[in-house]
Amino acid sequence: MKPGKQKLLDVISQLKGGLPYLFRYDTGGRNYRLGHPDMDVGSVTIPTGNVTTRMVINEVISSLPPDWQVTVLPNRVILYKENVTYAQQIERIRRKP
Repeated sequence: MKPGKQKLLDVISQLKGGLPYLFRYDTGGRNYRLGHPDMDVGSVTIPTGNVTTRMVINEVISSLPPDWQVTVLPNRVILYKENVTYAQQIERIRRKP
């Protein structure tokens, strides 16, 4: 991923297209290319150097309103506007207060 400031939805789209596993995100009923209305604003700054998926996900979740979460499941990662604990989840990442 290119370092520097990028639009939030662009970073989310890059994650979806670049990860070797399924990455799904809430679109609010819109086409996935448009993303959720909450993704229309905001930006993410990708640092230079070695950048992990976790680093990018933390930046994404920090750029969204507090009612969003990332859930890591055995074969996929989901980014939804929800507050849900899944029985099969490995981890849940929410915005830090």
